Amino acid sequence: MVKTGGEGTDDLERLAAGSDARKASWKQTLDETQALADQRRSDGREAVVVPAGDAGLQTVDDGDGLELVFVIPGNKAEDVTRLVESNPLEAYDVYRRTVGEQVFLAVEYFDPNAASLFIAGAYELRDAGNAVTAANDGATFQTLLRKLDGTPVASFDHADRTKFLPTDKLPVEE
Repeated sequence: MVKTGGEGTDDLERLAAGSDARKASWKQTLDETQALADQRRSDGREAVVVPAGDAGLQTVDDGDGLELVFVIPGNKAEDVTRLVESNPLEAYDVYRRTVGEQVFLAVEYFDPNAASLFIAGAYELRDAGNAVTAANDGATFQTLLRKLDGTPVASFDHADRTKFLPTDKLPVEE
């Protein structure tokens, strides 16, 4: 490992040391998400998998809302829009694991009789903690799918944010 010295050395070393673990965790997340989608397809349902290029939490409306944003590839936006507009996708499940300072998750939005939309992503725990701390008591929670240029593609409101956040590591209260 190259020593750079000065301020930030600890951060650089920490990032470099966790790189292989992050890559392996991301690959595992994608593999498991694809396996879930294959299972839904074998059950006769349509399933679309979208790996998010980036994800993170942010507060909205002066802290009255908390939002988990997934940046999805532009070439997948049309598939997402078609699936959301043709199916109610009112149910959801979250498959999540924390590795080091990152949370890896796959969110399944689904209609149990027709289709599933899977979004795979990862966010930094430190950034999420800042957003959760800044949110007001009773803040609403939603997930937002948007393209890199900021164009919203779909959003989903959630009554229970604890499925998305590691409650043992973040100050999550409902």
